[in-house]
Amino acid sequence: MLLVVISALFVNEILQNKEFEKTYWDFEIHISDNNQIKLVNYAIGNSKEFSVFALNDLNRDNNPFLLNSSDALKTYMSSMDDKKLYPNQLSIIYYSFVEKKFYQYEDTLLYNEIRNAGNSLAKERSLILTLLPKGKLKLSVRDNEDKSKEIFIQILQSKPIQGNFQLLNGDDHYTLQNIHLIQEYADLITKKYSYKISFSSSGLEELKLYSFAGRLIEPAFDTYEQNFVPDNIDVSFSKQECSETVRYYFDEKEILSTFEELSKNKTSSLELKGGVNKNKREMEFYLTNGSETILLKNKYPEKSRCL
Repeated sequence: MLLVVISALFVNEILQNKEFEKTYWDFEIHISDNNQIKLVNYAIGNSKEFSVFALNDLNRDNNPFLLNSSDALKTYMSSMDDKKLYPNQLSIIYYSFVEKKFYQYEDTLLYNEIRNAGNSLAKERSLILTLLPKGKLKLSVRDNEDKSKEIFIQILQSKPIQGNFQLLNGDDHYTLQNIHLIQEYADLITKKYSYKISFSSSGLEELKLYSFAGRLIEPAFDTYEQNFVPDNIDVSFSKQECSETVRYYFDEKEILSTFEELSKNKTSSLELKGGVNKNKREMEFYLTNGSETILLKNKYPEKSRCL
């Protein structure tokens, strides 16, 4: 009799926790065309579970900035044994650089519709949340083996909320120390300037530029191209048997104001020029418009071993 009671309680717990409905799914956030956003925070999961997908472990490959429709924030299952219930709740806060507004959604999702759509697809499927203009969110489920198969679930409406610079700047890897206004922050992340780059030193092997959104900037050496303001540059060079990569960190406020100042004359072309100060054994970068040249300091200067 005791065994029957224990078995009944065990079966009941499994049913209550919907253990049979747990499966594998990933989560992605996309944006529509002509939209640029920064994710402030999000969490998606099921109220019957403690585990959720949330905004953490950000890096250059998966960061909070979605600046064009090809960008996506992707969160994957930690292992093939990590089955989860489909989500029934979503919380998200984000800032639209285009609309200059903070938006928040915090409410339930259509669990049965999500489950039925997911179960009709292949074993590997993703929930896709697309951020649309004016706070609208589109939720769908996509087959990862055949990405042309995507089932629409619902349109959600987030609400505009009051926000400030501290909320936008956050405390993650992309926090800026010397910027204190939302518009300055937005300009650093989204504004592009026409410029090219040069570096005068023997043994140069590679230059890698990264934007303040953590994206790799394709450097233009021969022509002037529209590009984001660089946050830092990795300079790799080799001399004789010595090779190294040195990173040059720009001050966010200084480089933004310098780009703005030297680009006021619309007929001038900007050039980001790098070179080596042999006396200091350090790299230096300047921004010039042909008639005026300004030294851009390195926030964390380091001596070179090879110079």
